[in-house]
Amino acid sequence: MATQQLGIAGLSVEARTWYEKTLQSRNTPDFVHERFGAKRPIPARGGNNISIRQFTRPAAATTALTEGTPPSATNPTVAQTIISVAVYGAFMLGSDVVETQTIDPQLTEWTAVFSEMMFDTRDQIVRDTIKAGTNVLYVGGGSVRSSVASGAALGWTDLRGARKQLKKNDAPPYEGGKYAAIIHPRVMSQLLADSTVVNALQSAGVRGDGNDLFKGSVSTLLGIDFVESSNAATFSGLGQSASFVEATLFCGRDAYVVTGYDAMSSETIFHGTGSAGINDPLNQTWSLGFKTALGVGILDQNRIVRVESWSTGS
Repeated sequence: MATQQLGIAGLSVEARTWYEKTLQSRNTPDFVHERFGAKRPIPARGGNNISIRQFTRPAAATTALTEGTPPSATNPTVAQTIISVAVYGAFMLGSDVVETQTIDPQLTEWTAVFSEMMFDTRDQIVRDTIKAGTNVLYVGGGSVRSSVASGAALGWTDLRGARKQLKKNDAPPYEGGKYAAIIHPRVMSQLLADSTVVNALQSAGVRGDGNDLFKGSVSTLLGIDFVESSNAATFSGLGQSASFVEATLFCGRDAYVVTGYDAMSSETIFHGTGSAGINDPLNQTWSLGFKTALGVGILDQNRIVRVESWSTGS
């Protein structure tokens, strides 16, 4: 006696795929690179460049004065950093049928996607600017990136070296008296394998679930606040002996600046069907995208240190 089975023979038309209305979330990096930059927006009708100046301090006057004789006049200087703002954006087009007949809420979801894309764009542009600083240390003690060998992982000694460099350069800390470090999760994993770091967290850290070893990420160490992001700078395929070279960025206050236009807020932009006039004569097309204005620049090379270390890249 034949047994009816779903999707076979007489019940083939009864087989279907159920479309779950709750959509799967997206994997999104932590967009942290703007967080530690000084914010200096340009007001309306203020042009597309910003000039930030610093009155430099002359060297200390350690030579005693000759009685009755004035010294030579000191000629201090003013340093200037000029940063240009550029506008970035992207968009998509969709049909009227897509808007009204698809299973999932297209406009809602694509708006969220383009918003994330905008923040990702800004984050990577800021990262690519500040990772190009000239103040760099290589784990292992080399003088070029190719000297970073396999196994040269970031550790306690390198944190001390980065902090020493910032303090030696008189880089001011952020409010709260701490420096900041942007670190890749792969590098954080290696940092937590350093026995000195682990011992410090065990001996001096808080007890219980609040301990960084339980949280799985170093929050503060040696007066440095750490934030993780998969968008942190990575160098690969450059011929170095290590599989990957990762850059951990250590920053002091006002090391770099993030600017934009007061009159042009970052936004996602939607134009509905029919809004294009004769360019959409039958009301068939809509558009959705984002636009953002951004300028980034390093203000003081002495306030940012890039420490390059080994990573497997996996």
